[in-house]
Amino acid sequence: MAAGSSLVYEVSYRPIGYGGYGFVHEAIEIPSRKVVAIKKSRVPGHVNRLPRGFELWVLRLLQGHPAIPAMYAYGRLPHFDYMAMELLGKDLNVECNKMAEEGGTPLVKTSVHVTEQMLPALKYKLSTDSCSAS
Repeated sequence: MAAGSSLVYEVSYRPIGYGGYGFVHEAIEIPSRKVVAIKKSRVPGHVNRLPRGFELWVLRLLQGHPAIPAMYAYGRLPHFDYMAMELLGKDLNVECNKMAEEGGTPLVKTSVHVTEQMLPALKYKLSTDSCSAS
């Protein structure tokens, strides 16, 4: 994610995920045709700083482990911040709904799967020197 780089994406209108700050859409990077995730977050027009800046900083700090998505681009248009990142895997919301339909307990199963992925990622980062706030 080089400063001043210009990437173009073809974004699907159907969200593949969502959270408290916005939606995640599947997109295709032009011209490489690589499938990526675009996180779109609404930002009030009067905000001068980049609200997703801290999130971007944390994700860049954690780069290097398979459980952390690679960051490709970050940008802002009127009223929205956009973050292009690696599309990692299945949507947890879809998986939870599928488990619930099958009579499972999605909260417990999903929590265990996420924990199994994040603990090695945290251990990896704690074992490197890049966890400093510099």
